[in-house]
Amino acid sequence: GGLNVAASLNTGTGESKTDGMAIAGGLGGKGGTGANAGNVNLTSNGDVLVNTLVAVDSGTGEVTLSGIEFADSAPGVVAQSIGGGGGAGGMNVTGAIAPRGSPIAIGIGGTGGVGGDAGSVTVVRGYTAGVDGETDTPGTITTFGNGSTGLAAQSIGGGGGNAGMNFVFAATLQGEDSNNVAGILAVGGDGSAAGNGGDVGVRHNGNILTDGDASAGILAQSIAGGGGNANFNVGLGLVRNATAMTVAIGGGSGDGGTSGNVTVDHTGYIETQGDQSNGITAQSLAGGGGNAAMNMAPALLAKNKLQIGIGREGGTGGIAGNVLVNTAGAINTNGMDSSGVLAQSIGGAGGSSGSISISGSGRSGSGDNAQSFGASFALGLEGGAGGKSGTVTVVNQADIGTKDDRSRGIVAQSIGGEGGMGGGVTNIIFRDAGALAMAIGGSGGAGAVADNVSVSNDSLILTLGDDSDGILAQSLGGGGGAGGQAMTLDLESSMPSSNKASTTVTVAVGGQGGGGAISGDVSAANTGIIATTGDRSFGIRAQAIGGGGGVGGAVVGAHVEINGTNSSLDIN
Repeated sequence: GGLNVAASLNTGTGESKTDGMAIAGGLGGKGGTGANAGNVNLTSNGDVLVNTLVAVDSGTGEVTLSGIEFADSAPGVVAQSIGGGGGAGGMNVTGAIAPRGSPIAIGIGGTGGVGGDAGSVTVVRGYTAGVDGETDTPGTITTFGNGSTGLAAQSIGGGGGNAGMNFVFAATLQGEDSNNVAGILAVGGDGSAAGNGGDVGVRHNGNILTDGDASAGILAQSIAGGGGNANFNVGLGLVRNATAMTVAIGGGSGDGGTSGNVTVDHTGYIETQGDQSNGITAQSLAGGGGNAAMNMAPALLAKNKLQIGIGREGGTGGIAGNVLVNTAGAINTNGMDSSGVLAQSIGGAGGSSGSISISGSGRSGSGDNAQSFGASFALGLEGGAGGKSGTVTVVNQADIGTKDDRSRGIVAQSIGGEGGMGGGVTNIIFRDAGALAMAIGGSGGAGAVADNVSVSNDSLILTLGDDSDGILAQSLGGGGGAGGQAMTLDLESSMPSSNKASTTVTVAVGGQGGGGAISGDVSAANTGIIATTGDRSFGIRAQAIGGGGGVGGAVVGAHVEINGTNSSLDIN
């Protein structure tokens, strides 16, 4: 969305309610909507040799494959459906200045656009349909260079657009006998919802050889977009001796997108040479919820004021789909962080939240005898909830070998999304003769439930590195989000000759940590042979682990007294 700037200046004398009044309003532009993507269907046969030199020995007829130099980021086969990202909202800046009158300023931040959904992606390679049915026609894929996956199939939802920043300013500079008023309304733009990832299916029959880091044999992913974030929504009033009211309404945050089901059926031989190069990676990754942002509109130097802040909760994490992997043949990896099979369903994390608040103060007397009294209340909002994960199933009939550290034979994980952080709150007391302030931090968001995990193996699994289990099967419930902090800051000052006294009562309670979620069931069945040789390398590790509760919010209080006396009661 486009940038918007609006301003009003009135230098009138302010002798009446309307004389000298300045009114300004502005609205940031809205981000465009991301387009949906269509479905992708790819059928392939034959050999695919990328960045590959083929040499044939004239004497023996032996074929040697080698890579071309400087040939990174060159995968063998790629099939993708990618939803468009939502556009960002436009910034808004609004100002109203009435030096001797009443300023009124209204500003609305731009809202982000909704992310587009991705379509389904289906890849079938190494099979030929005929009159008498389907026949096996295996081929070979080779790649040389970093970032060069053998076969990639991805459905990627577009991210929700972030909100635009919103700044609203009002100013007047009057004497103590002023009867002028001032007002600010600041409304933050919303971060928008994300696009969903579609289903992904891969049927592969043949051989895949990759030589380079971050070059998996098969990469199959459904990835949802993340929810759009809110942005700064800040109003500021420099309104000396006016009666002021300010309202700040924070922008909402978008929910994370849902990811689809992922299925991989592989028969043949896969070998990877580089680090971070799994034989097969199959993932359903839901999008995280968007975060709330700063939301405030203080009225400085006002004679009497009422300030209201309405924050928003963080976005909810998206739900992840189910993952199924079937293998036959052989899979070998040679680098670090390169497992034979990695299958994961991961729910999206919840976004962090804002708070609601109300405060007011009034002044009595004039000159050195002027005194102000105020009260404030602030409550943090609960963090966004995490998204559920799906089931994960691996049926292995392939011989799997890994050579380096942190390279497991099979990793199967269902991981619930974590809860978002609760909203933090802050109360500020400044030169009040008497003040009452209460601050309560928001609770952390709830973690999400993880689903069941099942692994079966009837072949050979051999790992040679450290931290390289034969089978790691886990269902991990999402952890609760951290509670929001509660902060109170008190600054009291007076002229040395006056030695004024002040009395303050403050209550501050940190937010409660969010609750952890339960895990699903885990099943690991082995009728084959599993051998490991490295340190901390289990043969089979099957774990169902509930999510931990979130950490409680901190409480912070500070008092500063200059040239006066202060009596305070603080309850934390």
